[in-house]
Amino acid sequence: MSYQLEQEKFLMPSPAGAYYCISDAADNTARGLLRQFLRQEKVALVTNQQVESWFTDEPELGLKTLHYLQNLGWLQTMEEGDQVSKAPLEDLLPELLEPLSSEGKALLTDSQGFCLSSTGFAHETAEEISALAADLVTLQDRHKGLLSNNLKMPSVNWGLLDAAGHSQLGFWPLHIGSEMFSLVIAGAPCLQHQNFLQLTWILHNRYYTESKTGEVDIVQNRSRLSSSG
Repeated sequence: MSYQLEQEKFLMPSPAGAYYCISDAADNTARGLLRQFLRQEKVALVTNQQVESWFTDEPELGLKTLHYLQNLGWLQTMEEGDQVSKAPLEDLLPELLEPLSSEGKALLTDSQGFCLSSTGFAHETAEEISALAADLVTLQDRHKGLLSNNLKMPSVNWGLLDAAGHSQLGFWPLHIGSEMFSLVIAGAPCLQHQNFLQLTWILHNRYYTESKTGEVDIVQNRSRLSSSG
């Protein structure tokens, strides 16, 4: 089956696509293409030629992957000229984080427990939660064999649950290349919000670095697309 774009579009990952992209450090073709979008400073005008240039060795795979992502709703049409914000993080993050929580309480911390920004939490509380998030990153790494291999849970989010199983405080690892951040959300998470896309876009532009083993080219990984979900 031959894949072709019917028309040129300005495309970016949807919040769901952004979540899939950052939910695991493992590389596959779908995640590699999503990262290609998120690492750009401006919304990409996607053409058949553009996709083929990203997949020089196997252009048909690029168009097939794009079709797959669109069918999943992991890509969305954006306006021409949209670009990632260059404003200081201390100005951007509070407004980005607040809508991601049903209670307006959220924070972003790095893997060492340094709180980059918080909203809705007292300063001292935010610092302690950030330290807890770093401990959970270490705990997850220690048990990744069990979680990823035995239990088949490559994307591991941690939460404090009430008796009905509803999240009271959730910890969401964000894999940005070789960097890891933790998004902590009080109450119900609202990761379908466009602010989540904006957050991941900004983080990719400012913090993305290649993994220790080197970035896997989006063409070289032959993982079956059907196993990407």
